[in-house]
Amino acid sequence: MTSLSAILHRDGAPEARLWLGDDAPIAVRGGVHVAADATLYDRQTLAAALRGAGQPVAADAPAAEQIAACYRAFGAEGLLRLNGDFAFVLWDAERRLLLLGRDFAATRPLHFAVHGGRLIVASSLDDLLELRGARPEFDLLGLAEAASGLVDAGGRSCWSGVRSVPPGCVLVVDSALRVSEAARWSAPTFETGSTTTFTDASMELREVLRRAVADRMAPDVTAVWMSGGYDSSSVFATARSALARGASGRVETISVSYPVGDGGREDEIIERILAHHGATGRWIDGGVLPLLGDVAAHAPLRDQPFAAMYDGFFRSAARAARAAGAGVALSGHGGDVLFDSSLVYFADLFGGLHLKTYLAEWRAAREAMWRPAQILEETFGSLVPEPLARTALHALGRRKEREHLPATWLRRNFADRIAESGWMPLERRGGESRSSAVARWSLGFPFFTKSQEAAAAAARAEGIEYRMPLLDPRVIALAATRPRWEKRKGAHNKSLLRAAMKGMLPEEVLLPRLYKTGLTQDYLLRCVQREFPTHASALRRESVLGDLGIIDPAGLSSAVNECARDRGGWVAGQLYFTFQTEYWLRGRLSSDPPARMTHVVDREPSLV
Repeated sequence: MTSLSAILHRDGAPEARLWLGDDAPIAVRGGVHVAADATLYDRQTLAAALRGAGQPVAADAPAAEQIAACYRAFGAEGLLRLNGDFAFVLWDAERRLLLLGRDFAATRPLHFAVHGGRLIVASSLDDLLELRGARPEFDLLGLAEAASGLVDAGGRSCWSGVRSVPPGCVLVVDSALRVSEAARWSAPTFETGSTTTFTDASMELREVLRRAVADRMAPDVTAVWMSGGYDSSSVFATARSALARGASGRVETISVSYPVGDGGREDEIIERILAHHGATGRWIDGGVLPLLGDVAAHAPLRDQPFAAMYDGFFRSAARAARAAGAGVALSGHGGDVLFDSSLVYFADLFGGLHLKTYLAEWRAAREAMWRPAQILEETFGSLVPEPLARTALHALGRRKEREHLPATWLRRNFADRIAESGWMPLERRGGESRSSAVARWSLGFPFFTKSQEAAAAAARAEGIEYRMPLLDPRVIALAATRPRWEKRKGAHNKSLLRAAMKGMLPEEVLLPRLYKTGLTQDYLLRCVQREFPTHASALRRESVLGDLGIIDPAGLSSAVNECARDRGGWVAGQLYFTFQTEYWLRGRLSSDPPARMTHVVDREPSLV
């Protein structure tokens, strides 16, 4: 990967020799110096905008040069309108300001710390600690969050005094090394209305998806991590369409094969999709795919304790992609947010007194096997002020759908102090529907963005660049204008996406599905029963988290037993994060330092 680092002294002068590691270029443009770990897309549009703003730059210029031109043309706010995966350090020599920025999708990390009269920046925590010269103390709250799968919105890390640049933020550092927010990305309001017909919008979406996918494909081999759902299969079909229209290279699919009878099995659907395109796919055996695997060996290799849920899948899929000759993997992440709606739309219907539509949707939702309790909870729980609903649910021993709670085995003093890390209330804009607010929440909730960062890191460790074309700003902008009924109407969901894929995916695959496919509960329960008791027993005997006073190891065994009754997977997920954090700590405290990442992600020179 491209490693990025910088040091700024209190006198406001950057230390040039430590700006970079590896091969990231520095661009200099009119007193603006930029070092970037970045891949930018839709470069012709960007070049035209910069030319119009008096900052001409070639469409194939290095990303750092385009970022410098964008800053000179549009300021800090304009940097967040860039279409790409990026983290950058920008030095404005004229104003003597240092800017740190990341895109909202958050696959490229960036960390910073103030120490000894210097601000130290690095894309790797290990690099930052090396530049700092001395390892700081652990941040116990950061470790407690990691052990519960929680993420602090302000960027707290596992090391005292070390923070991460929040996703979709540009931070500014002045000559006194004071750090403040200069700009923040904001998701659009959804369901804003459009005069474009459904048919025309589906064709527009097809073309927008083609450009988003083609921009992210490698010139040689591109892997698509494909399930049988609409999202990743749409990415695959669109990639094949791009090849038919002259894009270079080939497309390989990586899919998980679950046993017959498993709720995650979509093998037959995937085979139909592949046959439709005359393709063969590569498979991972979900019957033996571990959830934790050799966590004691793998966890210390990360520079952070937080791991992506299903980290084993990301690593296995990345290895399979690498074996296929790919350097880039695409996923369908983002489709649920943009093209589907949660059941909260029932609250919009009831609160707006659309009672006839409400009853019709109720009957259709029951056909799709939604339980009455789920519909009632989304209806009335969302109409009550959120703090009140949250308090009432906690009193009943339940949680809001959009809230992550600390693990019950955390010591009370830590659980109380990090309780807000998993809570991000819906802040509705004027006239905005609740389902729109949930979509915006889903694009910016820290747990989701941190998970994307961790998934990208797991892939990068195997030499794969992970990209998410459905989170292209062009796709988001189009999806934001479409009405709710195109996202969910009774048992029908993702109507616009399915219409856009007509002819590109088999007709039977595009039919509405009464039952959700690709569920991972069976896989999760198998792994819990197979793997978790051993780790829980080990932590009862010896636990660094226990020694630090963060968890009560005695509660882990009972929690493993509770997983069998928790069909939502909350307890299993929290145990997973606790085990990952424990073994990461053990590796970090070992006398033998963990090995550094050995793979280097190859990118097109014109895109870096």
